[in-house]
Amino acid sequence: MHRYLYDFQWLLDMPSLISRPLPEWLEDRRPLADTDLPPDLAPSRALGPYFENLFAAVLARDEKISGVRRNIQVTDEGITKGEFDFLFYRDGQAHHVETTVKFYLGTGSCQRAQDWIGPGRRDRLDLKLAKMMDRQLQLSGTQAGRKTLQALGYETPDVHAFTRGCLFHPLENWVHGEFITPDDVNPAHLKGWWTGEKNMEDILRQEAFWLELSKPFWLDVRTSLQQENIHSPEEMTARVSDRLAHGDRPVLLAALRNQNGGWREVHRGFIVPDNWSHLLSDL
Repeated sequence: MHRYLYDFQWLLDMPSLISRPLPEWLEDRRPLADTDLPPDLAPSRALGPYFENLFAAVLARDEKISGVRRNIQVTDEGITKGEFDFLFYRDGQAHHVETTVKFYLGTGSCQRAQDWIGPGRRDRLDLKLAKMMDRQLQLSGTQAGRKTLQALGYETPDVHAFTRGCLFHPLENWVHGEFITPDDVNPAHLKGWWTGEKNMEDILRQEAFWLELSKPFWLDVRTSLQQENIHSPEEMTARVSDRLAHGDRPVLLAALRNQNGGWREVHRGFIVPDNWSHLLSDL
């Protein structure tokens, strides 16, 4: 089985991160085959382009879709106004789809979109929502956007947001099932936990096997699953301590259990430097 098929299936099966309906044909659940995927799905360590490549494979398997174009910049007198992630026709109707996959850690009350921060501290849920809802999804209605569509031969499109991702709740909230989120978040979103390095040993002792996930393979654990990457709590504690000693980026881990001769993910979370929360004023 092609390793990327696991992430492809993840994209199809996982719930939307944002509460926004999608047409049924855009969330195809047909069985997958190796021929569904191009060979160059992961050209870099960046998660966003990898996710876009997976989504392009979704469109490629739909025989009713034609005229697909990607990453079309919209300019006005030399000034960039935005970009269409995907443009295409399906059954004679033009469509514009914006894609995003995001992982955010909840801080503060977790009730506000600005309380959800990217692990690299360069991104926030409120900023992403504002960019997507107020700019990206409105692009086809602007003068510059309409001009670009006309030049490419597209009529006024239906507009969709294809969102995936996971929200990582503070460990205490996660343990007690207190999943507090802003209104725009899908209540059925994927959920994980996060905690500081000082609590790492306590959480790692709760499971016998752990896997560290590296970009761009943050989606389905099976994409990264090799025996040499599976570690005991003691081994993983040492690995994460070394990672954090040489940088301030949180480390994403997945807890594993062996079931029926295969590995399955039990839960996942970020271990962050103990000063991570104090650095959030940089945003």
